[in-house]
Amino acid sequence: MGIPFFARYRMVMLAAAQFLRDEHVTAFPIDAASIIKRNGWGLKPYSEYAKSRHVDVNTVARELPSEDGFTVRKSGKYTIAYNDGVRTRERIRWTLLHEIGHIYLGHFKEFDETLLNRGGLDDRAMRVLENEADVFARNVLAPAPIVRELSRNVNTAYLLRTVFDLSGQATRMRIRYLSADLRFRFESLTQQFDTFINRVLYGKECTVCHYYFATPGAIYCPVCRNTDAISTYKGVTPDMIYDGFELDGNGYPKHECPRCGNEQLSGEHCKVCGVSLTNKCTNFQEDSWGNIEWECGEVADGNARFCTKCGSPTTYFSHKLLLPWDSVKRQPRDRPVSDLFADPFADPFEKVTSAATKEISDQDLPF
Repeated sequence: MGIPFFARYRMVMLAAAQFLRDEHVTAFPIDAASIIKRNGWGLKPYSEYAKSRHVDVNTVARELPSEDGFTVRKSGKYTIAYNDGVRTRERIRWTLLHEIGHIYLGHFKEFDETLLNRGGLDDRAMRVLENEADVFARNVLAPAPIVRELSRNVNTAYLLRTVFDLSGQATRMRIRYLSADLRFRFESLTQQFDTFINRVLYGKECTVCHYYFATPGAIYCPVCRNTDAISTYKGVTPDMIYDGFELDGNGYPKHECPRCGNEQLSGEHCKVCGVSLTNKCTNFQEDSWGNIEWECGEVADGNARFCTKCGSPTTYFSHKLLLPWDSVKRQPRDRPVSDLFADPFADPFEKVTSAATKEISDQDLPF
């Protein structure tokens, strides 16, 4: 099959959205290392080639098909090579998603001309494939509908640099083509990132207990009732973990009664121990006859001791199902996988290189 004369824009946009679903991506920045490992692709830094040839990385980068990275396919297996001499995690991440785009879009299988070395293509053909990989990369690293949703409350350039962790060049490209990419409506994609969007727009860190929460309109910390919280974005996991119960979207236990462990749940109260099953605000007012005239009724999370709207205790805290925050052990969250890129002077991929890498020898490289 011959390479088309123009990039297949719609096909690539659909592929990028499907890729995010296939890989179960729910937050940004993208963890490229885990994606490569999960798919069984090899990963090899330019420094390994440089070491075997007794030259520096810059010399190798000039000899290889691309200064940033390229992909080799052998016996149906892929190995992505990347320039680890580039000391910017944003540029490395873009390179990896660009190369993943070539793989996911079928460039190595669909076109006879592609072979193992894209450097052998003529300028027109290579430009088409490169454009498709770029469209794929920018819409996986920062999907247009997600960027649009967040840009309503956050400066777009700041958002792309801090939340999506794009380089300056990638940020400019994302902004330049945002309107064009939005012509392809993938509204359902935003549902996949509801938690992520809420944390970016409403994320706050309590200055007392250091719990990280994201509740629209929140005034009080749900763990310690503090009103001094800093608006910030830290990803989908809080820094401090406080014990609680797994609840559904309506504040009911998903599996069992939080007090007695009864698994046959129905109604507002446990039929075994009588405890209120929902975790919600206890603030209400009664008339002279004992009827409830008004109640806050705010549904709380499974570890919430207080209502984020009015600061009143929750039902679980009132029933002593949850202990005071300062009397329980607080556990810092383990370092998330996405932090593999946190140290710009470390090789973030040395532990995830698969066995497929070893199958690609120097003799297979297009020097």
